[in-house]
Amino acid sequence: MQTFKPKIELLYGSIFGLIGGIFVVWMTGTMPEASKSLWVSFVIIAIAVLIWSFRGGKNWWMAFVVMTSLGGVFWVGFTIYPSEIGLLLAVAALFFAVVIKGKDLSQDRPRISWAFSLLILYFILHMLTSLYTAKIGLKSGSGSIIRTYSTGINFLVFGWLYYRFGPTKNLKNVFIMILIINSIRIGFGLYAYFFSYTPSFSGPGWTFMDMSADLRSSALYQIYAAIIIFYLIKNQNLKIGVLLLIVLSFFIVFLGQGRVAVLEAMLAISLWVMIEKKYGLLIFILSIFLSIFVLVNTKVYEDLPFEIQRAVSFMVLNKIKIYSYYPFVSDQWHFDLFKTAFDKWSNSTYSLFLGNRIDPSDVWRFGSFDFYTKVKIASAMARYESTLWTVLATFGIVGISLYVWMFTFLFRNIIPIVKRDGIKSFNHAVYAGAIISLLLMLFLGWIRGGFPGYEIMLGVMGKAIYEDNKHKNLSNRV
Repeated sequence: MQTFKPKIELLYGSIFGLIGGIFVVWMTGTMPEASKSLWVSFVIIAIAVLIWSFRGGKNWWMAFVVMTSLGGVFWVGFTIYPSEIGLLLAVAALFFAVVIKGKDLSQDRPRISWAFSLLILYFILHMLTSLYTAKIGLKSGSGSIIRTYSTGINFLVFGWLYYRFGPTKNLKNVFIMILIINSIRIGFGLYAYFFSYTPSFSGPGWTFMDMSADLRSSALYQIYAAIIIFYLIKNQNLKIGVLLLIVLSFFIVFLGQGRVAVLEAMLAISLWVMIEKKYGLLIFILSIFLSIFVLVNTKVYEDLPFEIQRAVSFMVLNKIKIYSYYPFVSDQWHFDLFKTAFDKWSNSTYSLFLGNRIDPSDVWRFGSFDFYTKVKIASAMARYESTLWTVLATFGIVGISLYVWMFTFLFRNIIPIVKRDGIKSFNHAVYAGAIISLLLMLFLGWIRGGFPGYEIMLGVMGKAIYEDNKHKNLSNRV
């Protein structure tokens, strides 16, 4: 026990050292004379990566979860997403622990569903087909193809590895870290919102494509994390603080301009209260939402900042108010993308069952084309901004059937538990968080998202906790 704490502190130190280095990169990246500081940041990051790879051990999986929560992109002449770096760090630590040190990290759980392996194989075969048919070099479009598929396969690979080799012991600590990281991320977004910061890609660093708009994601994920953390803490004052954080995060979502994000935040909070069977509180919350609806249909709406006007525009009954400032280009964009996705999916028997390949033609000149050509290019790259159409138009009936099979495996045991017991503990909170994310994907997946990601990550965590508790209970009985 005495040797355990220093190791854990070293692991956390390496994670926060990595994040701290990234933060310095962001800060110094905004200053043209800060090249030396950038190199210092890269050294900090490199040391943290080495420490993590050698000392990560059974906590290898933390790197992916933490980095995925970071958001934004790394710019080194091209974009690298944190989830890609997180998976690389996680696999490196797992490889070193299992292959080099010879540790047995396998978990005593039932065999994982074949849906995971088949989906990963399907992703790889689909990607190879797209690369072959595109017949392009590594620097002329293949990266765009690989990037499109990686947004989905990263979470599948992590889910497969975590279920087989990932312990659930430190999940509580990870959610606390996610809460802290989301708070920092929200801080960046608020800074950009109030001080009109625009990211620069003139040099290497870490930033957001649109930091103020990222509030729609960071604040929304903060609601998820805070709901789970609420059941981890016992102090009543801290619980009140977490509830206030949820309320604050809810209203911060409005600053991110995302209409679907606002609706998602409303549904997430409502579903949480429904799972808890606190129907009196549910009526109170729904009355607040109704008050917001009434408010935006008054003259007050016209005095709101543009970002909030856009975020709540789906509630406005008199659409003339919206037309006066917002020409519905976004609505037309999404409608055309969905229509194109349906046309491509239903074009032939082959596409109906196996989907369509990714075509990066003209992606590098995207900004120079007219609206309809941009729609064509986005659809060719499977950027449908819809989970339903991304899966269906890209992978066809075969692909979406594999996803249904996988989600059935992940959720068939935990849904009855939450339905019966509500949320009684931290474990139940993880179950509930995973279920809420799944329900929101089912309700809103036709108008938001891409390949399933966070739903898989939370689902695998919930499934792992369930199997570990089941095994523990059986062992106690024996």
